[in-house]
Parts: sequence; structure tokens; C-alpha cells
Amino acid sequence: MTEPRTVAVVALDGVVPSDLSNPVDTFGFARLQDGRPAYRVRVCGTEPGAEVTAGPFTVRVGYGLDALAEADTVVLCGVDEPLRPMAPRWNRCWPGCGRTPTVN
Repeated sequence: MTEPRTVAVVALDGVVPSDLSNPVDTFGFARLQDGRPAYRVRVCGTEPGAEVTAGPFTVRVGYGLDALAEADTVVLCGVDEPLRPMAPRWNRCWPGCGRTPTVN
């Protein structure tokens, strides 16, 4: 039996709402032939339970950046101010994942 793949969707403060909702919907609604979910979707922020602004509303994430280490796929959402420095915790995340990130 095929196990669902894990997708981590990273939502940092100032996340573009559609950049967050599109991968959550796309991966979250995908089903295998037997009807089971094809993916486990994890919305991640700098810390579990962190609140991030997303346009006119606020989103509370369920997972922290530690969840990226278990993800098969990582989606980094766009932010409203792309030149703003990343959270220091993000800069330390990739070495802990044991993989080198690629950006497409």
C-alpha cells in the first residue's frame, strides 16, 4: 500500500495568501485511487503555533521549521516584502534537514 508523501508549505510572516492556499488545496485534496489522501500537508512557520500575517488576515501554523526535515516536498510561499531578511531560524534550518535545497 502506498503511503502518502509529506508536503511542507512554509508560511512566513507576510505570506501571500494565494501562495499559501494554492499548494494547500492542490496537495490537500489529491487522492489515491482507493480514496486515501495522496499527501500529508503541513503548514509550517518559524515555530509551531506561530501566527503569520497573510494580507488582511492572520494564519496560525500547525508546525515549525523542524517539520521540514521529514518532508518529501517543501513549498516556500512568497511574501509581501521579498527583500525583508529571513528569520534567523530559517537560515539554520537547511543544514538540519540533511539536504541541499534547490529552487525552481
